[in-house]
Amino acid sequence: MRILKRFGASFHTRVGSFVFFALAAIAFFFLRSASWAYGWIAEYYPLGEAFVPTVMVLIAVCAVFALVFLLLPARRKENRTLRIIHTVVCVLSGVLFAYTTILAFGVDQGIALYRLQNGWNYLWPYLPALGLAVGAPFAFVVFPRLKKKAQVITALVLTVALSAAVIAPFVVRNLPFEFSTNPLVLDIGDGYYSVVFATNRDSVGYLVYVFDGDEIVVANAFAGAAHMGRVHNFQVPRAQFDGSTFHVVAREVLSMERGYLLNLSAEIQSPAFQFRGHESDELNILLASDWHGLSDKLVAVSEYFPQPDLLVMLGDVANGLHSEDDFIRHIIWAGAEVTGSVVPAIFARGNHDARGAYASHVFPGLGLRSFYYQVQRGNILFTVIDSAEDWSARRMADGRDVVHSQNAAHLNQQIDWLAQLEPPEEGQLHFAVVHIPLSGHWHGLASQFFPANYEHARFQVPHSLFFAGGPTDGYTGDVRASMVQVRADGTVRLLGYISTGVQTQDRLW
Repeated sequence: MRILKRFGASFHTRVGSFVFFALAAIAFFFLRSASWAYGWIAEYYPLGEAFVPTVMVLIAVCAVFALVFLLLPARRKENRTLRIIHTVVCVLSGVLFAYTTILAFGVDQGIALYRLQNGWNYLWPYLPALGLAVGAPFAFVVFPRLKKKAQVITALVLTVALSAAVIAPFVVRNLPFEFSTNPLVLDIGDGYYSVVFATNRDSVGYLVYVFDGDEIVVANAFAGAAHMGRVHNFQVPRAQFDGSTFHVVAREVLSMERGYLLNLSAEIQSPAFQFRGHESDELNILLASDWHGLSDKLVAVSEYFPQPDLLVMLGDVANGLHSEDDFIRHIIWAGAEVTGSVVPAIFARGNHDARGAYASHVFPGLGLRSFYYQVQRGNILFTVIDSAEDWSARRMADGRDVVHSQNAAHLNQQIDWLAQLEPPEEGQLHFAVVHIPLSGHWHGLASQFFPANYEHARFQVPHSLFFAGGPTDGYTGDVRASMVQVRADGTVRLLGYISTGVQTQDRLW
């Protein structure tokens, strides 16, 4: 009993107050860095999208109260009411720290090196701010209680730590200006490609390619206005770009005044790429879906397949696009690495790709003309359909069934567009590229054939259903992908692999 009393009393000491303040501060940065999880949190937790901001506010309240208690004179800490409130704050700080640790490092899925590394990759940009937040109040703990020599040593260590925290952002800023990604070439329909790349800092960008012996330079601009940013895209005619040699160029923008670019750094230039325009009736089509931020593993699994002629990106690239870095890493970088910048890709949006603060930047960032479109490659027609929303029925608190829709007009426009499409030509192979319910979303790797009279068929024509892949364990684990090999004799072969190298499927139609 005496031990429990001492343990309880330790909450209310100067050191105890600091410890629980530190736990609250760490919890704040853990939750802030785990932005990749906000999408599924909003789906499964109370309050929906308001859950994370609410927890942030709760953490801030705990941190502020713990800090106030730390600074109170000793005699005020004997106040019974304050001690009770402080005990509650300490318990909450511990719970919030445990929750955010589990979230940031995926501890609920088991302790694994790749999960720890994933959490660290998201956390490290916040370490200077975290060090400053935790380190500054530490002075109130040690200085009044230490001898002069110890005070000098502690002050020196604290000064060095805080100086490093302040200087670190400037050190990062002064790292070499470079490309964040190689170019990703997207087939956007209507006979055009969009060539997309990103840099690590704001810049102006250019695409240079050779057509009929002439070098053509395209600036990233819209309606005559030069674009400045990290992401650059260029729309070029397929007829000119197929088979061409190309590279991209960027110049960092160092300063502006009155809207003019006054200071540009030396330019950087990518290697040259020999782009393969492929109009054959035989294609190796690599299907990638639902990698949910596991972009390294998507790149890893792609290496087990034969060289693709086309990459089809089937959505849910991350658990919501919450930042520009999410957009760059999980779409542009991943796509460019898989294609090697020498074959095109087709992008279809998934439901998670329409969530997060950066979701609205996908359309302009990729240079798309629409989220739903058609692409013709040889004798194969791809009809890309958007899966931005989950249109399933939801049961409300009052018992009503409603259809969840944030943008019904978008759905209706897409339906009208589908209705006016011409049917495929005789003998033409037709692929419907859509995240829900045909090609992704279910995180599986399988194939099924629905006959016309199948009881639960969604369509009144026979069709094959390809689930492209996804994580092996919910939103974590290894990544699965598949490849459809179309041959001129009408046969179709489906291959499947996991990022560990295990083959999951080899089937011929």
